[in-house]
Amino acid sequence: MKILYIDPVFGISGDMMIGSLIDSGVPFDALEALVRKISPDAPSMKPVRLTEGVISGIHLEIGQSDRFYTISEMEQVMGSIDVEKKVRDDALGMLSLIVAAESKIHGMSRDELHLHELSHIDTVIDLLCVAYGVRFLGADRVFCGPVPCGSGTITTSHGSIPNPPPVTLEILRGHPLVFYGESLELTTPTGAAIVAHYTEPVGRVPAFRTIREGYGVGTYKSSRPDVLRIFVGEADEPAYDHEVEVIEADIDDMEMEYMGAVADRLRAVGALDVLFFPVSM
Repeated sequence: MKILYIDPVFGISGDMMIGSLIDSGVPFDALEALVRKISPDAPSMKPVRLTEGVISGIHLEIGQSDRFYTISEMEQVMGSIDVEKKVRDDALGMLSLIVAAESKIHGMSRDELHLHELSHIDTVIDLLCVAYGVRFLGADRVFCGPVPCGSGTITTSHGSIPNPPPVTLEILRGHPLVFYGESLELTTPTGAAIVAHYTEPVGRVPAFRTIREGYGVGTYKSSRPDVLRIFVGEADEPAYDHEVEVIEADIDDMEMEYMGAVADRLRAVGALDVLFFPVSM
């Protein structure tokens, strides 16, 4: 089984995830070509190798743009762009998590909702490039360590709000979090959507052999390194190891010819399989 393990050392955002994907072998030329398909006036991207302490990784510089989209326009762009269907579906899946969380937090329907900062073209770039990069690496499953969050307050278009933002917490509901005493937005809504879309809230990470790793580097100054690390690895375990429950029952005083109909009804409501046989006592 090929796995992708996300190690959010100091949080996760879209551009840092893209940087780590580039550093792990995803071709930048392919991402650049993808961005050009979004819009003729899409901003430029430039991968810059930076050093954070002893760590060398990719910092993604994205040019300035005043292009904003409505939710419907974002869905239209992501749903119609000329790229593999899996990439489109994953990008739209991450966007739907953001929209659902924003809608719940603000108490609005999606038709009333405006995403403010998240409506910028950068969000479209982040989601499509991450979806392309994860698909390129070909992981069977994706895992993530506890997601770092800051504290205090941060300033947004809504004014001063608690850190981490409520929408980020909503997207990550059920996922393990760790809080640092930093007045910085360590994990963005886009970063949260990446984690929530690709990983299970609770899951055992299998032992794996590292094939390669990648580092995305941010620009926050702190006592902790502002990096996001990913591992691409091989595990001996199968790709899916879901637990199932086995229910057993003894049925007395019932004709066997009725059991066929019982089995059909059990399968219809979700049973993976039904086995029945006569028992003599």
